[in-house]
Amino acid sequence: MAVQIVAHRGVWQTPEQGNQWPALAGAWSQRWGVETDIRDYRGELIVHHDVPPASLTAPTRLSEVLAGFVRAGQPAWLALNIKSDGLAEAIAAAAQPLGLSRYFCFDMSIPDSLPYLRRGVPVFVRQSEYELEPALYEQAAGIWLDSFSSDWFSAELIRQHLRRGKHVCVVSPELHRRDPLRVWSSVAEAAASASDHAQLMICTDKSTEFSRLPCAFEPSSSTWMAS
Repeated sequence: MAVQIVAHRGVWQTPEQGNQWPALAGAWSQRWGVETDIRDYRGELIVHHDVPPASLTAPTRLSEVLAGFVRAGQPAWLALNIKSDGLAEAIAAAAQPLGLSRYFCFDMSIPDSLPYLRRGVPVFVRQSEYELEPALYEQAAGIWLDSFSSDWFSAELIRQHLRRGKHVCVVSPELHRRDPLRVWSSVAEAAASASDHAQLMICTDKSTEFSRLPCAFEPSSSTWMAS
């Protein structure tokens, strides 16, 4: 099994470039997935991690991101980190008519996750050292496997989820300002012995570095370029 890359907020050189359109398009041009942050703002769904400042005049809209994802041919997974409650109906209305096949929402509270599941939106539930038993496991399409303060999980835990038919997206520890190599080793070990009935991903700020590892998925070349 090869590991799919999910570029955290796209491909960027400085953090303020993350979640901007060039960063998202840059990941798709490499045939990588993207993790990006979604919230509501003045009646629209936009890409923004924190509460937007009042001066924000030209946000990137979710509709633009989804359209770009489709134009790119849905090259890999699109992970939507939900930053506001009550968005399930609007996200389903935006995503489902496009026939998206590789996207999911995550980081909702348990009560806020239920409307997504009822509307058929793919949901990943989080497992971490603070949430050892992920809620809504049976209903979820996958696991968002996080490690906030320590490299607490092993390759075997990843394999267990994959054997149960769950997709798994591992959060690379540099997102929490730790060295990622030990977790990368566990991901590679899990990939080496896992079957292909589910998919294994890693969400990382170091997409280029991870792509050089033998376990990384090697995407086919593409001439798609963002306008």
